[in-house]
Amino acid sequence: MLYLIALLIPPLGVFLVGRPITAIIMALVWIVSLPFTFGSSHILFVIIAWLIIFQTREDRRANRLIRESRRSHDDLD
Repeated sequence: MLYLIALLIPPLGVFLVGRPITAIIMALVWIVSLPFTFGSSHILFVIIAWLIIFQTREDRRANRLIRESRRSHDDLD
């Protein structure tokens, strides 16, 4: 669902994934660039938003795996 939101409004997708500062900066640049590029820069912001969403999910997954690994290691001791 976040990828669909990011397709329509990239800064909103970044905000909803938990990166508010990045989303605000992205929104400012996105709004300013749209009139000057006649909307052609939109796809660039979609790609950036998708990468941020993907990376945030991967970071959370990695942190969860590390916590579980530490927890299981502590149980063995």
